[in-house]
Amino acid sequence: ESALAALRDAVKQPLTAGFGRHLGDALALAEDAHSLEGYEAAKEAAEQALDEWRELEQRRNNAKMTLHMALRAKGTEGLRAALDEARDAGLDEASGDPLVEEATALLEEVEASGREDGTAIQSLEAAMADEDLEDLELAIEACRARQLDVR
Repeated sequence: ESALAALRDAVKQPLTAGFGRHLGDALALAEDAHSLEGYEAAKEAAEQALDEWRELEQRRNNAKMTLHMALRAKGTEGLRAALDEARDAGLDEASGDPLVEEATALLEEVEASGREDGTAIQSLEAAMADEDLEDLELAIEACRARQLDVR
């Protein structure tokens, strides 16, 4: 009966990475309880939970592959989409997943760089509009330092 109770408890655990192994172990231990009342229902619930866990693990793995690709590409939209997919699969900053942390940090870096690029371009446009040669030279220098096209 204790093995059957352990199986029922295992089914109620969160669908974390170790869930499948833990539930599989509980299922194996509960095999001896196959003649007890409630065994079939507990076994069915465990098998259903394993199916859900496998599907979630597949989604997590897919999300990790997407994160790898987005990290290589270093594009803002790709990183955002990959992080959204990871969150939907249960991977987020709170989960401590290193890929999520790396992608989050890179996204912040890329967005900050984009804001700095935008500021440099705005300074260039303002200097052009004001026809201020000194400001224009400074703005061009700032754009070149950021490797922006100033033609």
